[in-house]
Amino acid sequence: MLADTIYEHFKEIYNSKLPSLQKVVTVNPSSTVSEVIKQISNSDTYDVFCQEGKSVYTTNVRALLSATNISNTVIRPYLYAIPSLKPTDTVNKA
Repeated sequence: MLADTIYEHFKEIYNSKLPSLQKVVTVNPSSTVSEVIKQISNSDTYDVFCQEGKSVYTTNVRALLSATNISNTVIRPYLYAIPSLKPTDTVNKA
């Protein structure tokens, strides 16, 4: 079957370990959109992350395009939760 053939071709990738992150920009959820845009610009990246307790949140340049009053608006409403992974997890789980 086609699905079996596809799985066989990608089996090695599915079972490979996740690579470590090279460059991560973290933000404070109480930072303003303007401050985060400055961090994004200075870091030459598109995504930023925030950790609160055991939860990890992210936002990106595209999500911030709809922001108004960027000097006074905090970033928290533009952050969305992402599932956590362990260093031993595979690409398939991710």
